[in-house]
Amino acid sequence: MRIVEDAAALPTVKAIGECGIDFAKSSATADVQETVLHRHITLSESVGKPLVLHIVKGQEIVMRMRKELRPLQPWIVHGFRGKPEQARQYIAAGFFLSFGKRFNTEALLATPLDRILLESDEENAPLTEHYARVADILSMPIEELAMLIERNCSIFGF
Repeated sequence: MRIVEDAAALPTVKAIGECGIDFAKSSATADVQETVLHRHITLSESVGKPLVLHIVKGQEIVMRMRKELRPLQPWIVHGFRGKPEQARQYIAAGFFLSFGKRFNTEALLATPLDRILLESDEENAPLTEHYARVADILSMPIEELAMLIERNCSIFGF
């Protein structure tokens, strides 16, 4: 783990992750996944960098860990595809939500603008297409959305 800790401390590293809980694809037990996630949370806190989370059917564990550990660093749910109620739960707990190509439109609309991030790692289409679609859903000019996302990303030093 020392190599990971040393790398995480580098100024070029902007966040810790993608890490988390995945009960759909991972063969690791819940205990193993929780132990590894706890180590990543500790690392995020020790180097003062946000945590990027991959969560599939593990929301309860992640929410419990956030409540118990009370991290100071922001947590970002990567590739959020949940429903509006789940989005509201994450937002109430202090998370940021990052929306990729596939997402629930109502969940996007339920997310406060200052908690929205966009990502492109699951698609080959130009990022401008993703921005145009999201801007249309949010009823704002694409330039305004770009400024919003840039402002939200600046919180993390991205």
